[in-house]
Amino acid sequence: MGNSLVKAAALDFGIQWVCWAFAAALQTEKFYDLAGSGTFVILTLVTLNENVTAHIRQKVNSGMVVTYALRLGIYLFSRILKDGGDRRFNVVRTKPGLFWVYWTIQGVWILSTLLPTLIVNTKKDNSRLQTRDYIGWSLWGLGFLMEMVADFQKSQFRSDPQNAVSTLIMDLISPICNKNRPFLLAPFIPQWWSFIPQWWSFIPQWWSFIPQWWSFIPQWWSFIPQW
Repeated sequence: MGNSLVKAAALDFGIQWVCWAFAAALQTEKFYDLAGSGTFVILTLVTLNENVTAHIRQKVNSGMVVTYALRLGIYLFSRILKDGGDRRFNVVRTKPGLFWVYWTIQGVWILSTLLPTLIVNTKKDNSRLQTRDYIGWSLWGLGFLMEMVADFQKSQFRSDPQNAVSTLIMDLISPICNKNRPFLLAPFIPQWWSFIPQWWSFIPQWWSFIPQWWSFIPQWWSFIPQW
């Protein structure tokens, strides 16, 4: 399991950094969200195909992730093409170092939200479905429906010129409430929680790595002012 997760993490950040190189050269963020959604699909399918005989739990979970990623990616990509850009990137798109941080954060967001599915996909045992599986899938369905309705409502809201001021306010507070703040938003995302019951036994092992990882953050963060 460990090797598969390391490979998935390497693939995740590899994709983000390659895309960052092109985005920095072109000074554009138009394929930022599309790259994120595509990475969800790639990691899910790669880990699923590593099992010669994938069981029903892995297939359903992976199908849910792919469905979520495709819908979100198409929606965000079409929106940015319509808007012509994303104001959150106005300052960073011309600063390659800071732009790299944004792409790296997306890699962390992808890995943290996709981790339950990656763990399930790397398991070889085919235990029978239980009530917790159906509870998790129901939570996912609820979250997926809520997200579709919310995106539709936001699109309708933004399309009305009378809401221009309110839209500006939302853009101003977006740095603290957008999809790319994984540690703030993950506990509130139904799709993320829906897969938790299926890998609960792995949490103590995963949590044991947190102190080591957390101790590295101040060292990494100290380099940002230099950019």
